[in-house]
Amino acid sequence: MLLGPDIWRFRQSIYFPGELLMRTNGRILLQRFLPFGMFASLIVTLVGCGGSKTTITGKVTIDGQPLPAGRIAFVPSKGGAGVGAEIKDGQYTVEKVPYGNVKVTVETQSIKTRIDALTVAAQQFAMSQAPPGVKIPENAKQSLEEEKKQAGEKAQELRELQTKYLPVPENYGKDNTTPLTLEVKSDTKTYDIPLKSK
Repeated sequence: MLLGPDIWRFRQSIYFPGELLMRTNGRILLQRFLPFGMFASLIVTLVGCGGSKTTITGKVTIDGQPLPAGRIAFVPSKGGAGVGAEIKDGQYTVEKVPYGNVKVTVETQSIKTRIDALTVAAQQFAMSQAPPGVKIPENAKQSLEEEKKQAGEKAQELRELQTKYLPVPENYGKDNTTPLTLEVKSDTKTYDIPLKSK
């Protein structure tokens, strides 16, 4: 408790946790301060907010060979949203990975799903083409040419994905079944993942 002849008055402020008005040698001085508990909490908050995430790079192989394509994710073991990135030619870089224990998932099922969708689209396009010798109305030619262009782009994507796709056991792709775990620390910068197909 603050007492003494130099203290003029103490008041709370909506802008500052505390204000102390003091009279010293005939002059009024305004002292603003933070209570110790609030100051300590502020320090903890600032320290806790800084440097809590890191960037991890690494290689992903399956049966000793680089995984051509896929997706990797780091999911906090205690729950919460994970962060991930694409795997390209066996390499990956994932940013903003939180510190602490995480589960690591690797999947290529999304590539297989895309291949299946593109295959169906190619089949549908082939079936929609007019038989040879059928005259196409002028007002429909532009639309058909655009469809043909899009079909060509999808066919190219399909060929590329088919050359890159390698199946990965499903248990690696789910955070509740993956055997891959990692404790992320401030010095965790690389993490290589050797997978087995069987």
